[in-house]
Amino acid sequence: VVDADALNALAAEARWWSSIRASLVLTPHPGEFARLTGAAPDAEDDDARAEAAGEAAARWQQGVVLKGAGTVVAEPGGEVYRADVATPALATAGSGDVLSGVIGAFLAGGTAPLAAAACAVAVHGAAGLIAAYVRPRWMRAGILILYAVLITGNVVTPGGYLRDAAFHLVAVAVIWVGVTQIVRFNVMGYFLLGAMIALIPGAVDL
Repeated sequence: VVDADALNALAAEARWWSSIRASLVLTPHPGEFARLTGAAPDAEDDDARAEAAGEAAARWQQGVVLKGAGTVVAEPGGEVYRADVATPALATAGSGDVLSGVIGAFLAGGTAPLAAAACAVAVHGAAGLIAAYVRPRWMRAGILILYAVLITGNVVTPGGYLRDAAFHLVAVAVIWVGVTQIVRFNVMGYFLLGAMIALIPGAVDL
């Protein structure tokens, strides 16, 4: 997964894609995409964004996730997916880092790059919608991580295991307390992290 300054490093190299053999998923925001391609599509034109991402994926022969309101996922073979989610919760600092991490988690589980990127965008978007509904004024990227883990935990382990059910219940309780109190008590961040770690065994099964 290539993000942030790694994208800027690629943009500084002429025809960088010609010397890379590994399968990558690039996750640029519009500014990074402009540096990579020399131009960025109109952020308000969803069709233009989808077309630009598809063209870039085909030229680079790599997966592309063009972030923004209605994130676009494109793969070299021509398939393009566009998310319907657009929420200010996903515009918070660090949100893109969370998305990269979720993509990486799906890839580490053996998911194909296009599917990993598409699933991660869906999970990330759902986490953003939940976060925006629960406590929009207290939005932090770390909250997205917990919701993403809870979502994938429920998808990956849909029931039947007492351990997983217990982890989910603990996570829900800790998220509720953490979201409502984290501004007052920084220690809640550690409890939230603990809940996330507790859920990892179930998510790894993917």
